[in-house]
Amino acid sequence: MKVMYIVLFVLVFCLFFIIPFALRANQVHPITFVTPTINDYQFVSPPPPSQAMIGQISNIIGNVIKAERYTSATSSAVNNSPLLQGENLKTGQNSQVTLTLMSQLSATLEQNAALSLTNSLLPNILITQTDGQVIYQIASSSASIRTLHLLIRPALGRFEVTKNDNDILLIGSGQAAYEDRNNTTHLITLREDRRFYFDDIRRTYRFIR
Repeated sequence: MKVMYIVLFVLVFCLFFIIPFALRANQVHPITFVTPTINDYQFVSPPPPSQAMIGQISNIIGNVIKAERYTSATSSAVNNSPLLQGENLKTGQNSQVTLTLMSQLSATLEQNAALSLTNSLLPNILITQTDGQVIYQIASSSASIRTLHLLIRPALGRFEVTKNDNDILLIGSGQAAYEDRNNTTHLITLREDRRFYFDDIRRTYRFIR
């Protein structure tokens, strides 16, 4: 009789405790997938170096676009707003804008012109001009201008760069350097009394009086 009670107790224990626990342990829980939103992929542009000089935008006429650092985001430029290292300026038809980089230089973009403030850290300031006509007022020997394969070190004073597709025209004093198709480096002295014409496809130049 005692044995029967023990067997009955074991059966009841298994029925109410062990079997339900085993079933819960083997239960498959559904997996929930979280779909990322577009905000999860937004790129935050890193700030420029703290020592980098900041350009100032002014004298806006017409349609002038500013492009942010390392992104495709653009906005309309505003007078007295900053241009940071790595940012771009572009003018539209019948438009103009002036960029001033402290006491180093100013650059006036004529219509359909574009440039980037590539490096604003002394002692090697670099402007990359990608299109159109830009008139520079150079106040520092630290300033250089790059357009396509031509690197320019203007003398102090007025200097003009016009880029039209693969043709480049320079007016002003200074030096220009490039590598030809044979990877030979050429250094040319520029003078105010003769214009410098550069064919970027052929990597050749000539002076025009």
